[in-house]
Amino acid sequence: MGGILRNDRSFSSGGAPSPKKARLGSFVDLSRGARESSAKPHVLDNGVNGRHANPNEDVELPKQKTNIICTLGPVSRDIVTLEAMLRAGMRVARFNFSHGSHEYHQETLDVLRMACDNTGIFCAVLLDTKGPEIRTGMLENGEPVMLEKDSRVVLTTDYKMKGNAQTIAVSYPCLARDVAPGQTILCADGSITFTVISCDAKKGTVTVNCENAAKLGERKNMNLPGVCVDLPTITEKDRDDLLNWGVKNKVDFVAASF
Repeated sequence: MGGILRNDRSFSSGGAPSPKKARLGSFVDLSRGARESSAKPHVLDNGVNGRHANPNEDVELPKQKTNIICTLGPVSRDIVTLEAMLRAGMRVARFNFSHGSHEYHQETLDVLRMACDNTGIFCAVLLDTKGPEIRTGMLENGEPVMLEKDSRVVLTTDYKMKGNAQTIAVSYPCLARDVAPGQTILCADGSITFTVISCDAKKGTVTVNCENAAKLGERKNMNLPGVCVDLPTITEKDRDDLLNWGVKNKVDFVAASF
């Protein structure tokens, strides 16, 4: 997850953005048009004893000293679970757009807002973009391969090639140009570490040493620590998610993955 952008929709009575306020409750507001005063405090404004979490004075809720961000998924999208999460302290709901369709996320959001209405507890919505990614390719016979410690592996940018324990396809066309001998390449959520031995930009190949024994499946993520990756920060999918779901639903925050 990268930076988080806040959508502050507060305005003064005259229609113009209200003056910026340096601090709201327990967090520093860096957005323009931060509310100077409001009958309804921002979802992240702890205020005194977390009063934003208890709009109904007849309901006694635990006092909070922090704000909790929860990722919503298959086991946390029904109304009973969401109401329990709100009462337990969830104040920001993260929607992970690396997975799921717009329709799927809309169903979750509709239930979340119903849970907020039922409990009287405010909860912000955070859209976490999928962002650019680098992945390994398909494998021979569609089966995972075993990579042995200290084995030599060739990474190729020919993404149509089906890989094996000796050669693995990578989706990043500039791999051989952008990495250098001695650099580290992480794969499959960091479970596999490669060290670059040599690069051939003309052939689009990188020879690496596998630092640990592990199984590698198809289309696993790859990370290049310290490398300025030549990929767009906002992909076409991100643009579609932001414009056709995020703006439509007036999300509070955007987390830009990179």
